[in-house]
Amino acid sequence: SYNLSKYNFIVIGAGGSSRSVVYSLNKENITNIKIYNRTHSKNLIINNNNYEIYDLINLENDISPSSFIINCTPPGIVEKKNILSEKVLNNLKIFYDLNYYKYEFHSILKNEDIQIITGIDMLIYQAIKSIEIWFNIDVINKINIKDIKKYLTKINKC
Repeated sequence: SYNLSKYNFIVIGAGGSSRSVVYSLNKENITNIKIYNRTHSKNLIINNNNYEIYDLINLENDISPSSFIINCTPPGIVEKKNILSEKVLNNLKIFYDLNYYKYEFHSILKNEDIQIITGIDMLIYQAIKSIEIWFNIDVINKINIKDIKKYLTKINKC
């Protein structure tokens, strides 16, 4: 459990997953959110809040202390866009990558003592919820999520 109110949230990407992330943050009464995208986008209106979309190229200049980045872009964008500059790393506390594989840049984050959260939990819980909806059965209380996570980590380098 995190005290989310102490972070400055940065969402990278302006697609469907970023909209879901912002919506979920709003439900937790988090409004200090800036959205960055690699291409120009219109503003997003989520929960009656208007979010300006900033150009990802400006992230380094804009980053605030105690930042919590949530990466909603496809694999490879973080590396291609070189977003992990020294200034970004110095201000970053948590990096949540919705992608569930381990990538080379995760080791850079670890070396800087930045907490990394991957999308493996999201993957597992989405699968469980899908099974529950499709088959109208309770799955969550019948399985060991830690064992599933351990297994996926072992076979997929998650």
